[in-house]
Amino acid sequence: MLRLLQQGDVMGALDRDAAEIIDALGEGHLLIFCGAGISWPAPSGLPLANDLVSRAAAALLAPYDLALSRLVVRPEVFFSYPYRINPAATLETIGHLLHSRSFNALHAACAETLRKGNVVVTTNFDGLIEEAAVQMGVPFTLAPARTDAVQGVVFKIHGSLGDLRSLTLTIDQVGAGLGPARAAYLQELLVGKTVLVLGYSGNDPLDILPVLREAAYGRIIWLDHATALPLRRAHAPNALIKSLPRLTVWRGDTEAIVAGLIPISAHPVAQPLVSLQPPALPALSDAQKMRVVSQILMHQDDYQRVCDFVADKPLADDLHLRILQFEAESSISVRPADWTLRRDTILDGLFDAAPSVQDQHLPTMAKYNHRADRLQALCRIALSALGAETPSPAQVEAAIETLYELVYNHHFAKAQALSDAIRSALTRSPNVLLQARHIVEDAYLTNQLGVVSGPDPAALQRALTALDRAAYLLSPEICNDQFFYWQARSNAGCSLMLLGRCDEARRCFQGARRYFRGLSYNNELTQIYYMAVLERRTGRRRSALRRLRAFRRLNEASGRAYWLGFAKREQALNLVGSSRSAARATRLLEESARHFEDEENPAEASASRRLSAGLPPLAD
Repeated sequence: MLRLLQQGDVMGALDRDAAEIIDALGEGHLLIFCGAGISWPAPSGLPLANDLVSRAAAALLAPYDLALSRLVVRPEVFFSYPYRINPAATLETIGHLLHSRSFNALHAACAETLRKGNVVVTTNFDGLIEEAAVQMGVPFTLAPARTDAVQGVVFKIHGSLGDLRSLTLTIDQVGAGLGPARAAYLQELLVGKTVLVLGYSGNDPLDILPVLREAAYGRIIWLDHATALPLRRAHAPNALIKSLPRLTVWRGDTEAIVAGLIPISAHPVAQPLVSLQPPALPALSDAQKMRVVSQILMHQDDYQRVCDFVADKPLADDLHLRILQFEAESSISVRPADWTLRRDTILDGLFDAAPSVQDQHLPTMAKYNHRADRLQALCRIALSALGAETPSPAQVEAAIETLYELVYNHHFAKAQALSDAIRSALTRSPNVLLQARHIVEDAYLTNQLGVVSGPDPAALQRALTALDRAAYLLSPEICNDQFFYWQARSNAGCSLMLLGRCDEARRCFQGARRYFRGLSYNNELTQIYYMAVLERRTGRRRSALRRLRAFRRLNEASGRAYWLGFAKREQALNLVGSSRSAARATRLLEESARHFEDEENPAEASASRRLSAGLPPLAD
């Protein structure tokens, strides 16, 4: 048997690993952990991740899916958008796309391990392992959740098509983790087992990998699939897998390897692939489809395409779509001439709307509000919404936007209370993207407190640790939200600067500026400003002034008046110590104060005037 497995010149270590698997199989001590890769080979032919997203987009969003020509997102991220709008249609579409009775040799091998009292754990929704077991006459216990059984078990760790409500489908559900019951059951199944991993990418760092890393299995042998390559030892496919203890990785043809390890005692005839008609399901309306497409394009930072997509559509007068179009126009290089008027019209309408309408658009009300009197109202609305048992994602997002405005206006006590309420709400209703965004704004609060009251090294270090987690959640491996990823890195730069780690801070600001250049003028301006502050703090005044001149040029070219109050104050600080420039510095500080007054930010206006009077810029 081992000679058949070797496929040529295989090291003796592989013989020992194979012998361990075969011994564990016979003793009932083998646990197969498998993912979508086992359902891809013929005759099953179920889609892998990228193909599943493409097929789901066509099924759910046609004909508007054609606008998503560069759709590269994790399935959990993609499905989050239609699921929030129409969960029934999303779940039924998944059930249709993954329905098959045509199990393959890998499913049969899994069934054979069950015959000998072993365990199969799978992330797959499909029922092909169970179908193979039924056809082969193998008794088993199906466990979509914890059961008392620990032998002959098929544990569907992310749910099963047999119960669509059990599916772990969205990034929020994955981000919530396995939960105590599923995690404890998985760890119980793993105790003392030899684990054989098949067709699994290992890209589940939020729920499965943390449990595997702490489990008391004996060894884990990971098969990294490569067609027609001789079997050989290999490095772990990624850092997450590499972090697992007692790990061995093989690379080779999965079907050939499994055939040598797990002989099938009975070879049933697999059912032919059944051609299914599209299911009768509650389809998304045209307006809902357009909202989902626009939201996904926004997630990919493709703002111009959002504008182009919505502009020529017959339903472009839909309030949701008009707001999405407006948000996209807020970030493109050249805003329409009537942008400010449209902003005020939309906000006036929303602040006068009924609470049921406001609830759907709270993030827009918070993000684009520019009036101080409305900020207090938004804070009250946010705190009230967060007090509910399960606040909606829109309510939490609005609270995060309001948190930024409170910090910007130096309402630090209210900002801290709101931040604590957001943290509590996200504990009750986990949402990975919003958890990361909250970390970003909470770090902004810590940084601003450090600027106004003096750095607190312990608090800044905690902010850096949290920002590392936020950047990880926003990275391509998880949510792939580069916009907020670089906002997290920018805030990390501020924390590092306040801690005196200036070289590290400079790298953060430079990376963020490269990303935001041509994508978001406001954020690019922010990075230039931060770099000017950094240059002054490190004694490079000429370089700081060059940064500030670049800031002014970009501000004028983009038609913005963004953070001019900060930039003029920073320019004045660069002139301190020169008697010939004292009058100019005073004039710049007065101009800075007037800019802040125009923005209805009395705290920063007061800070500039205190500096003009030779006083420290304390908060009111």
